[in-house]
Amino acid sequence: MPNMRTGVMAIASQAAEGRAVRAVAAIIHELEINKAPLTVIMSKAAGKLVPDGNVKVEWFEDALPAQFDVLAADLAAGAASMTVANFAYFVKGMLVRVNKQEIVRVTATPTDATVTIARAVGETAAAIAASGSQLYIIGDSSEEGTGTAPIVMTVKDNPYNYMDITKTDIGWTGTAVNSEVYGKSDKEIDRVKAIIKHSMELEKKFIVGERSYTAIGPIDGKAHYTMRGILRWISTNVQDMGGEMTEAGFDGHLRKAFRYGSGKKLGVMSGTVLNVINGFAKSKTQPATFNPKYGLNLSQYITPFGDLQLVYAPLLENDSLDDLTGLAGTGMVLDIENLAIHHLPNRYMTHNMDVAAKGLDAEQEEILTQCTIKVPQEKMHSEITGVTG
Repeated sequence: MPNMRTGVMAIASQAAEGRAVRAVAAIIHELEINKAPLTVIMSKAAGKLVPDGNVKVEWFEDALPAQFDVLAADLAAGAASMTVANFAYFVKGMLVRVNKQEIVRVTATPTDATVTIARAVGETAAAIAASGSQLYIIGDSSEEGTGTAPIVMTVKDNPYNYMDITKTDIGWTGTAVNSEVYGKSDKEIDRVKAIIKHSMELEKKFIVGERSYTAIGPIDGKAHYTMRGILRWISTNVQDMGGEMTEAGFDGHLRKAFRYGSGKKLGVMSGTVLNVINGFAKSKTQPATFNPKYGLNLSQYITPFGDLQLVYAPLLENDSLDDLTGLAGTGMVLDIENLAIHHLPNRYMTHNMDVAAKGLDAEQEEILTQCTIKVPQEKMHSEITGVTG
């Protein structure tokens, strides 16, 4: 029996019947389209995307010989040797300043932690020094008419990272593809969403990923690689602010962050950290401005050590902005000039149009990336943690 109405046709009746055309926007607005600022900047900056022919990306790192060590035991005023933490830093003939006072001279190249020394080389008398005191390695001082000096040089390191495979698939039945819908087609909408989702997953791997290789994976029995992210690489310049971050504390951290590398760095910060920085002296912070090259808002923090550009990283947040656990109080100061994304040729955000199984009445597409992040010389970068206000 049909449903009945009385009176003239009204819009309420049209809506009830499902015939009224709804005011659906032609563009479906997406939330948080700038979720992956690090990935965006690294993808668009010149020379940061590097095609590579091997899933294991290797590089060499080197540094100048050490300038500092510490006493590993107390040094008495009359002692003819000192105990050091790293004996390989020392060779015969070196001058070493102990505890910002006396200068001593190494008299024999050591083979263990006990280093023989001549005391009070210069104008400062021999003095006691406590365990943990600084040893400032000045360098060689040769006697007249002697032969060659002993050699002390660093050994090159050979770090590496693996290329991780990231896939983001989307698909539609043949019926769905050929049906009329309001707004943009599901294909257009899903492709935009897939790119955003794919970028977010890459960003998270670039930040918190850990390196691994498994010859026989636990799911399909295939080789499985994962990449090590930036926070796993950084080990030297990591500072837990322990809650409240002061302007002096932040500037002190930047002094360490800018010690090595270039004079231009990128601060990738959580909202909590950015909010604190914005509360510092206004003469030091410039309002965020839109950068057309990256399509992101960047602000600048004035430092005496170098140029720091700041960008907001939404992925360093929790669902609740009042939840300050996890990465919510984290910031990174990165030397972008010394970072790179290495990828297999034709496998960086590649859009594969037809990946559906043969005979399936559906269309399926895939965004695919096989890449890793190269982080040479981790001392060029830094991490702030534990900021709550």
